[in-house]
Amino acid sequence: KESKMIIIISEGECTEPYYFVKFNGELRDSGVRIKTPKVRQTDPISLVKAAISIINRKRSDCRISQEEGDEIYCVYDVDDNSDAVLNSAKELAEKNGIKIFLSNPCFEIWFLLHFEQVNKGVSREDLYEQLKKYIKNYDKSGEVYHLLKDLQANAIANAERLNSMHEENGISLSCNACNPSTQVFKMIKYFKSLKEGTSYT
Repeated sequence: KESKMIIIISEGECTEPYYFVKFNGELRDSGVRIKTPKVRQTDPISLVKAAISIINRKRSDCRISQEEGDEIYCVYDVDDNSDAVLNSAKELAEKNGIKIFLSNPCFEIWFLLHFEQVNKGVSREDLYEQLKKYIKNYDKSGEVYHLLKDLQANAIANAERLNSMHEENGISLSCNACNPSTQVFKMIKYFKSLKEGTSYT
């Protein structure tokens, strides 16, 4: 197999796909290709089911083979989802070899962590306002990858600190109580390892 395919299914129509496909430039020499197919329904369980349909080769535009090393991820927000919904989606994903990258309250927490640490629970609206301090006129359809690229290490460190804080307090990283947090940093660390030819799990 010449190249490895990573499919990323997200609830965002623009923000996440625009951001993730930019990593194709970084990963060009590693033989990895990222695809971000559109899906109709974007609640957590529907996203996982969309991923399963790709695994079962029901979508001709996104053929993958997990046996040959291809991977499929779901990226979504805690937002208004109940813990029961989050847990059901997580269980379904785990049964099918799908990795979940959750952000609480939403994906923009990952962007903000490039610029500052956030230690207290925050709303989606507050996040947008905070982001606008650093990315003037931030909106969800904008292209922010190049603005964030040089600050990746900072974001990873801040996200890891948040995980540690929640774990020390006995809080699950896949429930409403883990606000603020994001697991997107694990994917970015993995991309970096692919680019550098090192191992990261």
